[in-house]
Amino acid sequence: MLQKYNAAMDWICQIIKYFLAILIAATIIVSFVEVVRRYLFGQVFSWSDEFQRFAMVYIGMVGGAVSYRYGELVGFDSLLNRFTPKVQFLLGIVTDLFSLVLLVICLVLSIQTITARSTQIAISSGLKIPMTVPYAAFVIGFSLMILFCVCSLANRIAKYKAVAFKKEGT
Repeated sequence: MLQKYNAAMDWICQIIKYFLAILIAATIIVSFVEVVRRYLFGQVFSWSDEFQRFAMVYIGMVGGAVSYRYGELVGFDSLLNRFTPKVQFLLGIVTDLFSLVLLVICLVLSIQTITARSTQIAISSGLKIPMTVPYAAFVIGFSLMILFCVCSLANRIAKYKAVAFKKEGT
C-alpha cells in the first residue's frame, strides 16, 4: 500500500515539475519580450509584471512542495547525523508531526482567505483575473505539502519498522 502511495506522490511530483517548467519558461519569455518592447519600442504590456509576480508565487509554493517531497528544504542533517538512529527517528517523527500541524493551519487560513468575500470580488489590475487564482497557489501548495508530509511520516515509520524487524530476525 505504501509503495502505491509513494508511486502516486512521485507521479504527482512529475506532473508538477512539468507545470513548473512551463511556468518558468513562460515567465522567461514574457520577461524577455518586455525588455525588448520597453527598450526598442518604449512600450510595455500592462499585465506582464503582474503575470511574473503571480507565476513566482506559484513557482515558490508548488515548487516548495516538491522540494519538501524530496527532502531538499533546509534541514539540520549534520546535527541529526550525530544522534543514534532511534533518536533520529524520534526527532523525524516530531518534525513531521509539527510540520503537519503547521501545514494544516496554513491550509485552513489559506482556504479562509480564498473564500473571503473580499477575495471573491477582487480582480487583478493587469491580468483582469479573479484574485482567487493567485491565492489558490497557497491552497494548492499547502495541500500538496500535507500529502507529502503524510508520505514522509509513513515512510519514516515503515523504514524504522523494517530496521527493527531486521534486528529482531537476526
